[in-house]
Amino acid sequence: MKSVRDKVLRSFHDVGPAAWFGGSLMGTVGLNGAAKNHSESWKHNAALASSGWRRWTPVGGAAIGVHLVGSAGPVAANTAPVATQPSAVDSRQHTTDKAEALMAGMETHR
Repeated sequence: MKSVRDKVLRSFHDVGPAAWFGGSLMGTVGLNGAAKNHSESWKHNAALASSGWRRWTPVGGAAIGVHLVGSAGPVAANTAPVATQPSAVDSRQHTTDKAEALMAGMETHR
């Protein structure tokens, strides 16, 4: 059963940022580009793009949450080995840095 759990968590770790990045990229290029050419009124175009981004924000947040679960799960399951490895401090710092970058990226959607 542990093997299945590990596979699911590793999938969460990879799928979360892929969904977040892919959706954000589509929104930046596709949504903003389409809204820009929708009408002559920049206010109407901005309102249209903002509406789309408001709909995406919870999905992007969920994708980041899925990634964080996928990151924290294996660490929690392997606390003892991780704590005794010499490179554990670097690994934890790397994970913390990634989490902070993801959260900072999410803030740009507000």
